[in-house]
Amino acid sequence: MVNDLIFTGRVQSVALVDRPQAPQHGHNATGDSLETDGRIAVLVLDALPAPRP
Repeated sequence: MVNDLIFTGRVQSVALVDRPQAPQHGHNATGDSLETDGRIAVLVLDALPAPRP
C-alpha cells in the first residue's frame, strides 16, 4: 500500500515507526499465522489542489 501511495507522487515523506508494544505474532480470523516487525508506516501527503467550481 505504501508503494501505491508513493506512486501517486503525493507523498512528501515516509517513515517506519517502531511500536514495541505491538504483538509480532498472531492469527487472522481463518486461523492463518501472521507475523510482523511491529512497525507502522507513517506518510506525509501533499495537499490536493482545490477543486474547480
